[in-house]
Amino acid sequence: MISKKKKEKFNRKERVRRREDFQRVLREGRRAHSGQYSLIVVENSLDYVRLGLSIRKSIGNAVKRNYEKRLCREFFRREIIGLKRGFDVLIIIKHRTESFPESYRRLQELFQRSLK
Repeated sequence: MISKKKKEKFNRKERVRRREDFQRVLREGRRAHSGQYSLIVVENSLDYVRLGLSIRKSIGNAVKRNYEKRLCREFFRREIIGLKRGFDVLIIIKHRTESFPESYRRLQELFQRSLK
């Protein structure tokens, strides 16, 4: 039996990590915006989707910024199955979260708009 935990893990290979990759996403990507998030998507040559996160220090202290990043990673982890393969996704967090369900809904709308 295959463990469900393996699919729920956010692997290192699924992250946009290098500066060059972030710059490529910013330079070439399609953008979608909401009041709380900006989403930038660009194709990559890989068989999987990668996520990058960006958040300003003015959002709050490290605890608040890490919470926002955890929320985005959780959304990505849950929704990655429905995403097309071969994309780099950058989420820029512009404002703090009011409530988890509302932020989740906003991220879903952004992904639906940008990945069509």
